[in-house]
Amino acid sequence: MNMYAYQDSLPKLPLPALHATCQKLMHWSEPFLSQAEIKMTRDAIRTFQDGGVGPVLQQHLSDLSRDPGISNWLETLWAESYLCNPAPLPTGSNVTFILEKNPQMKNLSLPEFLTSLISALFKFNELILAERLDADFQGKKPLCMAQYKTLLGTARVPGERDDTHITAANTAHVIILHRGHYYQINVLDRDRKIISPAALLQQVREIMQTPKTDNRLAAGILTNLPRRKWAQLRKHLAGVSPQNEKSLHQVESALAFFVIDEERHPHDGQMFKHFFCGNAANRWYDKSLQFILNEAGDFGINYEHSGVDGTTLGRLVAYLYEQMGPLDASSFPGTAKTPVHEITFELDKRLEAAIKEAETLSREAYHQHSFEVLSFTEFGKGRVKTLGVSPDGFVQIGMQLAQHGVFQNVYNVYESVMTKRYLCGRTETMRPVTKESLAFVKNPTLENLRAASLKHVERINECQAGQGIDRHLYGLKKMHENLFPEAPLPELFTSPGYLAITTNYFSTSTSHSLAMRYAGYGPSVEDGFAARYLIYEDRFHFVLSCKKHRADALQQFKASLENSFKKMAALTAVIQ
Repeated sequence: MNMYAYQDSLPKLPLPALHATCQKLMHWSEPFLSQAEIKMTRDAIRTFQDGGVGPVLQQHLSDLSRDPGISNWLETLWAESYLCNPAPLPTGSNVTFILEKNPQMKNLSLPEFLTSLISALFKFNELILAERLDADFQGKKPLCMAQYKTLLGTARVPGERDDTHITAANTAHVIILHRGHYYQINVLDRDRKIISPAALLQQVREIMQTPKTDNRLAAGILTNLPRRKWAQLRKHLAGVSPQNEKSLHQVESALAFFVIDEERHPHDGQMFKHFFCGNAANRWYDKSLQFILNEAGDFGINYEHSGVDGTTLGRLVAYLYEQMGPLDASSFPGTAKTPVHEITFELDKRLEAAIKEAETLSREAYHQHSFEVLSFTEFGKGRVKTLGVSPDGFVQIGMQLAQHGVFQNVYNVYESVMTKRYLCGRTETMRPVTKESLAFVKNPTLENLRAASLKHVERINECQAGQGIDRHLYGLKKMHENLFPEAPLPELFTSPGYLAITTNYFSTSTSHSLAMRYAGYGPSVEDGFAARYLIYEDRFHFVLSCKKHRADALQQFKASLENSFKKMAALTAVIQ
């Protein structure tokens, strides 16, 4: 079946009613507000929607929604939230997955595994180009497949005001990055067929065996910089010599990067942190996909998030897990030795100084972040279902119970919810802290847990149906900025309720794939935390993160989370 068979029948993302969103803003933010703050927020809402600028902004969003030439009223506005963000990519928006190798791949040498990985990635890209990839579904609902067009062969290019994407979907090469040196391998021959495993393996081995010292002036270090500064330097880099412009094109048009690291890590938490923001000289963070591997067998992806969400990437890693197998290169005819092409950059004094500055900033960012991983193996969703509650609700409510155990309080939580059932849909933000969940935290009974879970599922369903509030409020705010750039923001956007509900003290999300061991990212606010989790039948895996000054609290939260799950599991004894 054509992967886009359902694309034309997908509905457009709904535009929620202004009154409904304002009412939910009040209701969803209320658990975090004092009585005085509740009144201030109600007054700001009333002014905004009953005679203020709210209906004007809503009408402009409505016009976008009805425009037959626009697929999704939110799409362009939401892209700006990424592409106009000046923060460095590694800790500002990129996401890291630590992946599992299927059993038959675990004992392969690194060159053999990498050969199989590159071949499988090109086969996946062939499915995309030929539009033969099976369509994604959520239950019985088909999902939008648009993100696959920029999953591979894409780079985010910095600009003076905002960034852009360039995609070379038909590209024939990959880049292998080893000790700060860039090597191009042409994987497709003149007939656009994947070269033999023997030829590919020979080139991978030659790259790894070529004597080299660490390149401490690798141009990719510059991708760690704030985006506007990197934009200026990239323009300068391209202008230093014609070779640099060609090298940039070769790097940015590759199908993906394959990073060979030398480091070995004492535990999974250290490995995750290193894959997330370590070794700046051996990364190119603008690429949509960087596969990171080492001789110890560690395997993961650092991906640029602006064009691709985790559910799309999850489909790719599941394919790799299922389809990769040993390639018996010895069974192929002898292959003439193919020279390995190293990509180089000519640097001047300005660039050398900038690279050294970027490396210093990268080291500082690395040391400013703390990570903890938690593999909770006492039970998983199989046990949770005996409670009659949602597994996702169980985890989210458990995190609130853990918060209370550490902070004697429960703070606002961001939970990402997929909206790909709509054309060009991406995500909505669900807010898991409810009156019902707080009632459970204060009195953890099975009855209260079930009531909190029902409310959790209700909100998840609202968000999946395009009736959340975060994206709508964001769209209204962006529309005001576009229409009235000189005017102050309406009081709604400075009200206690809006500030409370949009401060992501805990950033959370989940993924579902047997190919993943861990997934995670950094905190979104200075004093906040991030918690990405994977739900399996018999276990939960977490990546927890924060800034360094909250490291002690992060460790306490990790311990409290384990204890909270155990307390909640004890409730199962009531009904078993």
